[in-house]
Amino acid sequence: MTIRQATVADYDRIAQLFRNTILNVNIRHYSPEQVKVWSERVKDTPRWLRKITDQYFLLVEDGDELQGMGSITPDGYLDMMYVSHLHQGKGIARMLVEKLEAFARKREVSLIRVDVSLTARPFFERMGFRIVRPQKVEMDGLIFDNFVMEKQL
Repeated sequence: MTIRQATVADYDRIAQLFRNTILNVNIRHYSPEQVKVWSERVKDTPRWLRKITDQYFLLVEDGDELQGMGSITPDGYLDMMYVSHLHQGKGIARMLVEKLEAFARKREVSLIRVDVSLTARPFFERMGFRIVRPQKVEMDGLIFDNFVMEKQL
C-alpha cells in the first residue's frame, strides 16, 4: 500500500472511487435518490480539478487499485475522505486522517473542520473530532442530514 499526492491525471479514478463509495457505503444512511444526486456531484470536472490542485489531496493505492482518498485545504478544512467499499475497515481512513493532520500541523493550523455524513460520524468521533452542530444541506432539491465536526490539534 502506498500513499501519494494526487494529480489531475488521477481524476477519472478519483471520480470512480467517489461514486462507488457513495453508492455502496453511504446507501446505508441515505436514500437511493440522495446517493444518486450526491454521487453525480463528481461530474463538475473543473471543480474537482481545482480540489486536486489547490488542496493537499492524497491517494492510497495498492498497485493500480485506488483504495482511498483524502484532502485538506491549507486553512484546515478536511474536504474529502472516501475509502473504497471493497476496503472498509482496513485502517485506510485512519492513515489518511493522520497524514492530513500532519500536513495541517506543519502549516501551523490549530483546528481542523469537516462536514461529516451520517455514515462517517462514528469514524470521525473515534479520531477525536467533536460535533459542533448537526446540519441540513440541500443538494439538487434534496435535504441531507450531516454534521459539522472539528478537532483541535
